[in-house]
Formats: sequence, C-alpha cells, structure tokens
Amino acid sequence: FDMKPGSTLIVETSSGTLEVTVKSFKTSKRACDQFGTDPDEGLYLIANVSVKITKGTGSINPLYFNWVADDGTTANSISGAFAGCGKALDSGNDMRTGTLRSGTVVFDVANTKGALEYESGLIGGTAGSWRP
Repeated sequence: FDMKPGSTLIVETSSGTLEVTVKSFKTSKRACDQFGTDPDEGLYLIANVSVKITKGTGSINPLYFNWVADDGTTANSISGAFAGCGKALDSGNDMRTGTLRSGTVVFDVANTKGALEYESGLIGGTAGSWRP
C-alpha cells in the first residue's frame, strides 16, 4: 500500500497472476481535449497504468481502480470518463498469459491528497495502492 509511481503490484487470483503498474500521475484543471468536459471537483487526476497477465488468465477493467481521498471521499474512473485525457485503459475478460494493456484511468477529484487503489472483484478487497 501507498506505493510510489512506477511500482508494480503482483495480484494473484484463482485463475492467474497480474502485474499492475501505475507508471505516473499528472493533473489537469481543464478537459484535455476540445470535446472533453471540465472537472466538477476541481481537477482531473490522470493515472498512466499498465496491467499484464503473467500466469493463467485474468481480467482488466478501469473500474478496478478507485481514488480514495485523505478525507475519505471516493471517486471511480467513471468520474473522469469524459475528460479526453489520453488513451483510456481497455478492459477485457479471461485474457491469456502475456496480454498487456496500457492506458489512462482518470478521476475527477478536489486535490491529489489520497491514494489510487486497485481492487478486483476476484480478490475480495483492495490489493494495493499508489500515492501521487
């Protein structure tokens, strides 16, 4: 928990093993392209992530990432879905060993005081977190 950007989390499930890496964070006070909407909470927190299936099969979904602010408020990736910030992380189910997906997961937040948590329904709780 509270890992630094660039750190990799190893997640083992009954069907396989995944390597989840939050490569970096950045912020934007406005939409990132001309078609995006500005943030309601103050800024977009943009996480550049990758997920690799290293053993067996696994599922990838941007909704497995949640923002938990230090004050206890939360946001999921739907909150930043229309920000237009980078190529969104693709999802997929039952993907084979060697599959790698990379992209952005965006959150509409008040500030960067908090942690990005990874939680897959297959593991039954939060597996780890990163701080910007």
